[in-house]
Amino acid sequence: MCVKRQRDSKPVSNPCKRLAAEPSLEQRRVVVCSWGNQRLEEADPDVDEIMKNEKQRQILGIELIASENFVCRVVMEALGSHLINKYSEGMPGARYYTGNQFIDQIETLCHDRALAAFNIEFKKWGVNLDSGCGDGFENVPMWTGVSAFLEIHDIAGLVRGTHEGKGLGNNFLSHIRVVDDIFHVLRAFKDSDIIHVEDSVDPARDLETISVELRLKICS
Repeated sequence: MCVKRQRDSKPVSNPCKRLAAEPSLEQRRVVVCSWGNQRLEEADPDVDEIMKNEKQRQILGIELIASENFVCRVVMEALGSHLINKYSEGMPGARYYTGNQFIDQIETLCHDRALAAFNIEFKKWGVNLDSGCGDGFENVPMWTGVSAFLEIHDIAGLVRGTHEGKGLGNNFLSHIRVVDDIFHVLRAFKDSDIIHVEDSVDPARDLETISVELRLKICS
């Protein structure tokens, strides 16, 4: 937000007068250092008061909603540390800006710990450390549980033209309106013992086929 105050008087046109009115470099340095080292209650008592009220509200009440969680002290220390000063777009070792060597170390450590937690190999798996904010996760109801295991009731096996009766997926599509959830399994590997219906492996094409056939059936 930018607020500009309208001048009531004419600007000073004399460069000497302007120069004399400006504080010296040392004076400006003192002011900046003083402001930068202030506590929140000193720099902005209004915001500080609101934050204290919010803390008290959390202590005295509980909302029982998915979008309100209580973090431990170590999380607060990490999120409120000097790391917040740094913008680090890109991947470790391939950043768009300099000065990310320690950010790279943190992300690499997180990557390795995630692989170790699930006991999976680095050569076969990767870890996406990008934030999920804005992807709709905050809108998932708290009573919607995401199980670590999925029970498969039917395999659609959708191919091009399934909505018109082609292939074996037409029976699945005929009951699409009573299906609670659908998850996609796309083949991304080559195997001489497994023949693809399109005679080639292309996960992007297969995902497009599934999406198109589902939309055509639902809209029909």
